[in-house]
Amino acid sequence: MEALFELSPVIPALFILAVLLFTLFFERLHFYYIGYKGFNNKNLEPISTMEFSSWIELAINRKDKAVKIERLRENLKFIEGLIKVSTLLGLLGTVFGIITLFETLSLESTKETLFYGIYRATVPTMIGISISIIGLFLVITLKRIEAKREKELY
Repeated sequence: MEALFELSPVIPALFILAVLLFTLFFERLHFYYIGYKGFNNKNLEPISTMEFSSWIELAINRKDKAVKIERLRENLKFIEGLIKVSTLLGLLGTVFGIITLFETLSLESTKETLFYGIYRATVPTMIGISISIIGLFLVITLKRIEAKREKELY
């Protein structure tokens, strides 16, 4: 693991970003499957089946539903932002790797130096894109669950 972190100064940041991304993903899963049950026990009836004696009751019910929907969508935009940042950090690692490669080639120009420099330049990009691809699948999963829970409200 230490050797991987020595390849580029961006790799530790990508590691921290991946841990944060997966932590937020599991927090959302916990909320959707465990925390949501207790959260949604208030006013279980969907709006379409309820009869309202006044417009005030209807407004309060709609406000309650809006708060629940907001809570369902919490952190999804932040998770999507982390996915975009992981790709950009991977590309930033490539830039650092290419700069280091040119500096090394100016001192010592061998085949091994060139190959190792290219390796150091591409690893952060591969890590960043891998985190992004996995993150996209996670967000798709979360959005499906969120849509299902939102549909239950109405």
